[in-house]
Amino acid sequence: MLRRILKKIKNMQFINKILLFLFLLTNTIVLGQTPGFNYQALILNNEEIQIPGTDVSKNNTPLSLENISLRFTITNNAGIEYTEEHDIKTDENGLVSIIVGEGTPINFTFADINWDGKLKYLNVELNILSNNDGFVFLDSQKILYIPHQINENGTKSTIATNGLHKDGDVIKLGGHLIEPTEITTDNTNTLAIKGLQESVNDEDLIVVVNKNTGILSQKKLVAIPQQKQVIIFATDGQLEFSTPLEYNNIDNLNVYRNGVHINITAIDSSTIKLEPEAMCYENDKIRIVQTY
Repeated sequence: MLRRILKKIKNMQFINKILLFLFLLTNTIVLGQTPGFNYQALILNNEEIQIPGTDVSKNNTPLSLENISLRFTITNNAGIEYTEEHDIKTDENGLVSIIVGEGTPINFTFADINWDGKLKYLNVELNILSNNDGFVFLDSQKILYIPHQINENGTKSTIATNGLHKDGDVIKLGGHLIEPTEITTDNTNTLAIKGLQESVNDEDLIVVVNKNTGILSQKKLVAIPQQKQVIIFATDGQLEFSTPLEYNNIDNLNVYRNGVHINITAIDSSTIKLEPEAMCYENDKIRIVQTY
């Protein structure tokens, strides 16, 4: 049981009552007929009390049998997910015990909260009803919860979502994505998939990455330009050469003589001719690159 004394509440217009709030929070959320989680608090009266016969002032006495109102607001990074209020009376020891989720809803409903395992915050406000000063902010606590559901026998079972599924008591990879999902890598923390089967089907699709967003999508292989090349060692005075494949557009061909790009003209659908100035000598290296 976690015990923590919060800071003194400053600038509060309470009549003879300045409070400290000590609370115990149990992150046990039961998703059944009475959803919610336990919240217990000890409310202390910080009004100084003179001890007769000494120069010592005693404080932190319990605020007993006092009508109060507690407001709980659950937020995430995007804003408010839920707000509720509880009207309650402290016991003789200044204690209160409630279940967050069973109060009077102010914004949304407890069932609307998406317990997705991401960080949330529980913000607590206190109103001492006899002082008519309204709600005063007390504290904000982190809540990190992995969702569960209740089985018919009353036991909890884990819900697997967003690319995961549950097989018995085991959570496995594989399932429907229910929200946009991003995996970030860097030079050290990389992503690798090993053991993929080799495709022998020309109609198989390939995975491509959007250069701006990184989003994966699929694309037909025939939609991606491919290249084929041949290397020929020329004879003395040779100008005409056969292409790797038949072609319809000579612009899809590039020819290099000893590494230098050469202009060409078309002879037929499988033959090209070098410009006259590029007449070959014996064993000149001709590289023909064809895009298709």
